Order: sequence, then structure tokens, then C-alpha cells
Amino acid sequence: GAPGVISVITAKDIQSYGAMDLRDLLMRLPNTYIFMTSLFRDSVTSFRGGNARGSDNHELILLNGRPMREGFNGTITAPIYRNIPLEIIEKIEVIRGPGSVLYGTNAFSGVINIVTKKPTEKMDASITGGYGSFNTAFTSASASQKVDDVELLVAGRALNSTGWNFEAKVLRGVLVSQD
Repeated sequence: GAPGVISVITAKDIQSYGAMDLRDLLMRLPNTYIFMTSLFRDSVTSFRGGNARGSDNHELILLNGRPMREGFNGTITAPIYRNIPLEIIEKIEVIRGPGSVLYGTNAFSGVINIVTKKPTEKMDASITGGYGSFNTAFTSASASQKVDDVELLVAGRALNSTGWNFEAKVLRGVLVSQD
């Protein structure tokens, strides 16, 4: 059987939500939660409470249908959640439920497919920026154009934050956090 619960976030939704990053968008979906570990902030997605571990190996992230994994162990996804420019996204398809048979490894609890906008023959460019708590500042830029049979989409995002006041210590084998 195929997974049964599908949510779609459109480009219009992205504009109206006022989200700063992909994490903010996904947190609006039912039964979806993104949490942090002591090493990586906002690095683990959990659908229906199915992933309570420190590695993001239960949800598969796709970009235009192709898997996105980092080279260390395939489970550090915080850079994806924080740094994809939202203005290049046409829609986000989220399938909650087991999809490993259809999509492969890491699709145990669900799949997040980020579909980018298609470049047109008219040059499209944008620059956005924002500032928030903990001295968090970001700048995002993108440009796209279709020339003959070549579609070009270039995008980038710079993010800087002093973060939250967090310190982790190991006391007798137990991890204790302090704010």
C-alpha cells in the first residue's frame, strides 16, 4: 500500500506564513515536529512522534525528487532546514507514513519533497533579509532564467545568529543542559 497522509505547502502559503526557514514551514503541519539535539540545533524531524532519536534517519528529504544527504552519516539535516532559500520553492510535498519501499532508505516515517520553481525566459531575481531574536540575521538571494534549452537557478542564503545561551555538561554519564 501507499502512504496515506499527504500535505502540500504552496508558494502562496510560504508567502502568507511569514516563515524564516523550512523548519518554520514544516512545524505548521499536523503531527510534525522538529527538535534539536545537544549537538545540532533543529536537526531532527519527527512525524507522529516516530523519531525520538538524535539522528534524522526516519525522514527522507528530497529536492525535486532527488535525495539530499550529507556525507558524514546522512542524518545531519539542520543545514537543509535553515539554509534553503524559501523564495525558490514552488511547493513542499510531505508524505507522512512509511515510504521506504517506494523511496528508499530514511523514508521510514515520511518523505519531504521540496519542489523548486521552474525558470522562465524572463529573468527573475530576488533578495530578502530578516532579523530576529538572539541577533539572528539572514540574507537570501536567488536568480533564475531559461535560455533556449538551459534552465538556470542560482540561490544562496547567509545566516548568522548568536544563538541561545546553552551549555551541555556530562555529569556521571548523564547529560545535563543549562540555559
